Amino acid sequence: MKKKYVAHLAGVMENLRAMNVLLDAERLAVSNGDYDRLVQVADEKTRLMESFQIDGAIASEVRELLQEVLQKSTDNGMMVESALRFWRKAHQQLMHQYIGGEVDSSPFAVGGQQ
Repeated sequence: MKKKYVAHLAGVMENLRAMNVLLDAERLAVSNGDYDRLVQVADEKTRLMESFQIDGAIASEVRELLQEVLQKSTDNGMMVESALRFWRKAHQQLMHQYIGGEVDSSPFAVGGQQ
């Protein structure tokens, strides 16, 4: 029984470390605006989450690493929300300029001022 517990604990620790690495990659992808990498990381996180099996006995042993992973996940979620708000506002401003007839002065407009 003890051998099985140690093996299970090692597997959980390995999964948590892998998740930690993926969360770092996710943060980098969001910072760089790399949508393709962000989708790839999300797929990897989903596959990894499917393999997680943390029971009560193991949870106390991995609590610190689990808390770090959860905090990073929360931070990344807030970072993504902030980026989405920024791009949504930029899009609205661009559309307002376009609809408001200020297209010629927009650097995004064809033939506009550069």
